[in-house]
Amino acid sequence: MNITRRQAAAALTGALGLAQVKAQQRGAQPPEVHAVWAGASDAGASVESVRAFVAQLKRANIHKLVMCAKEGNGNVCWHSQRFPQLIAPRYKDFDLVENLVREAHGQGIEVHIWLIDFSEGENGAAFREHPEWAQVSAEGKRTNSETLLDRAYHAVWMCPAQRPGYTDQWLLPLIEELVSRYPVDGIHHDYVRYAGDVAPDTYCFCDYCLKQLPRHALLRWETGPRERQRVEIVRPRLEANWEATPDMLPPGWEQFDRREKADFFLNGRTLAGGPPDMRYFFYEYRVDQIARFVREACERARRINPKIQMTAAVFKNPIQSGRYLGQKWSDWTPWIDAFMPMNYRSHFLGDFDTYLAHLTEITARQMEWTRHEKPLYSGIFTSDLYKEEAASHTYPPEKLTRAIEAARAAKPDGIVIFSAGTLSRQNLWPQLEAVLVG
Repeated sequence: MNITRRQAAAALTGALGLAQVKAQQRGAQPPEVHAVWAGASDAGASVESVRAFVAQLKRANIHKLVMCAKEGNGNVCWHSQRFPQLIAPRYKDFDLVENLVREAHGQGIEVHIWLIDFSEGENGAAFREHPEWAQVSAEGKRTNSETLLDRAYHAVWMCPAQRPGYTDQWLLPLIEELVSRYPVDGIHHDYVRYAGDVAPDTYCFCDYCLKQLPRHALLRWETGPRERQRVEIVRPRLEANWEATPDMLPPGWEQFDRREKADFFLNGRTLAGGPPDMRYFFYEYRVDQIARFVREACERARRINPKIQMTAAVFKNPIQSGRYLGQKWSDWTPWIDAFMPMNYRSHFLGDFDTYLAHLTEITARQMEWTRHEKPLYSGIFTSDLYKEEAASHTYPPEKLTRAIEAARAAKPDGIVIFSAGTLSRQNLWPQLEAVLVG
């Protein structure tokens, strides 16, 4: 490695950081932070291509580079010693993380390593070596048995809950390795959730989760008499009798198969005669498993480097994504230093002007949901802006400007742009420079 920890610390307190501190001391609004989500292909696999990419970031006044280095297929773009089988073939002879850190820090740009957390490739090493770690449906199938938009779905989502399992035996060790071996400025979570894009209420019903879910909510006592204790109706409203903690599992639970247990968690009743509300515990279980990982990742990383920044790409509404994905990110403020909501146009209904209005509104609401406790950078995906121009393959630059200004209207702490090659293909770098530098 050519970068020392002292140099890394200096990079962390660069011009932007000092300006923010001085602004806070004066009680002024800190400068707007500019970040880019980038794919490995943006930087290439040579010193020259990395240097050219960093120079482009510098021209566009980008302060934080969020580089995907654990990809959707499970491969990594650094020379992993813990998991050498994961090194992407194109990076066998070129350590992308090492070179990025050196070049970006030389230009005063922070490097945050973006990880695809719980989604793996069906041909990737994690699933190949440990198929038992995958999320399981009520039918005993994995996510790669699904279809999405009439196409085969090739991603295998790994169970966040299992211990030992993917989380503590694979993902957390990768984070520890990155923070130990490289002077990166941050770790960035993505796909930090359940598989909501194919089947929100279908995963996970693996053996581990079927055993732990009743225990998580204490749906049955593990001590005491063998006979089941049922609710005693001593108060006029049925649900008001919950606090004595009756046995909420149906008779014969041990003989239920996977499908029957899953059906009970999704459609069952906590109290006989009450509403079908058991799924509340299923949703809360998943929310807690994701939050547990976010906490563990932060704690482990900061034991190695107390100054490491933890950030996350999240869906736009933490209340709804908590229900559908287990991603209630408004609860993560103790462990996340900056939120980057994916406020992509494809995540909204309506025409472009409607999107702009909703972009301002959702950005303001996101800061309310997190109580302004941590910085929030509104995320824009350039490709999504051009729905109307898809057939002509034209990219009016003013659309990018209008989207950025709509997000800015809510006064977030920063703007993050999804690059991943699209800025170059659409020739939008000059426009981005004009908006962010000006």
